[in-house]
Amino acid sequence: MPANGHYFRWLVIAASMVWSGCSLRTPLQTEFIGGLRRLEYRNPDPQAQGIIIGVPHGKSRPVATDYAITVSDRLSAGLIHAYVFSSHGIAVSQPVTHVLSLPARADTLNRRGSIYPEFKALPRKMADGGSSLYPGIRMATEQSEIGRIKIATTVLKYGKIESIPGKSGDGVVVGAPHGTFDVYTSEMVRQICARTGLAGVIATGFTPRETGSGWRINVNRPSERYYPSGDYEIETSRAAKVYESYKSAVTNAARGPLHFYIDVHQNSGERIEVATVGVSKEEARFIKNTYRALRDRALAGHPEIAVVDLAIEPLDIIEVGAWATKATGILQVAKKSLHFELPGDGIMASSQHRRVYTPIISDLISRAVKRITAD
Repeated sequence: MPANGHYFRWLVIAASMVWSGCSLRTPLQTEFIGGLRRLEYRNPDPQAQGIIIGVPHGKSRPVATDYAITVSDRLSAGLIHAYVFSSHGIAVSQPVTHVLSLPARADTLNRRGSIYPEFKALPRKMADGGSSLYPGIRMATEQSEIGRIKIATTVLKYGKIESIPGKSGDGVVVGAPHGTFDVYTSEMVRQICARTGLAGVIATGFTPRETGSGWRINVNRPSERYYPSGDYEIETSRAAKVYESYKSAVTNAARGPLHFYIDVHQNSGERIEVATVGVSKEEARFIKNTYRALRDRALAGHPEIAVVDLAIEPLDIIEVGAWATKATGILQVAKKSLHFELPGDGIMASSQHRRVYTPIISDLISRAVKRITAD
């Protein structure tokens, strides 16, 4: 961590000292999940009222563990520390539906790719049915260039909604409402926010795997759809609850009126399609021409990278118009909105393509924000 990270560390310790906690805490208990990989935990004391501190990447982020132990001790709060999982490429705090390129000898745990069900169940067990507050602590690396605190704001029954604060309250938010189902979109939005300084909201989970019924909760609108064969959506109370949580996270991240919202998705098409709300033909033409210029510059001398075109409303006719989200969802909340559908074959299919196209999309969004919010 840089110097300001050490300052923050002492700030956390100093702030937590204003609370009176027990000087003697019970030792950590251990739960093994596959070989040497383990969860260490300690139940909250009664006066902590169900507060549990979590460190999903304990071994690879030891400073985060130090913070968590200090805060847990001072608040008499519970503590969960995941050890070794992330260093083996096993997700802890979010579900995984796809595990690619595993060796034939990979064990069952590696093939699952995640211990999210076990990690999610533990706070409920520790707090007799459910924790009243779960702060998860992670530390950015020096190379990440994030420069700000990221906060996971809401953990619901079927998934998690995470907020990334922006560097300024400009009323612009980038979202990945299908962060697990639309593979790689959650990571792309994280990188977009890190590169641009824009606020972000990422939802992970809410897939047929989490619901256990074959239905995906749509998150960015109050409905759900049956997969893989469903051709219609239904509005349900649980979908409405998730949507209200997502909408609240987006409006809070905007830190004021939501002027401009950008939704990032993935599909099986061959081109980028951008559905819009409140965007003029002149603004759409600016976005399309800017994208092509950025793409051509980035792909010069790289014939191995696919040349992906972009179609945008109201200039072009597109296949995925995000009509339901425009009618009842998050796209109607902002004054102006963009809904990106990124093709799985041209941009998202390989890490090499994602490394090239993520800066292009980030720069495009940054320039679109400057142009559209200046009007």
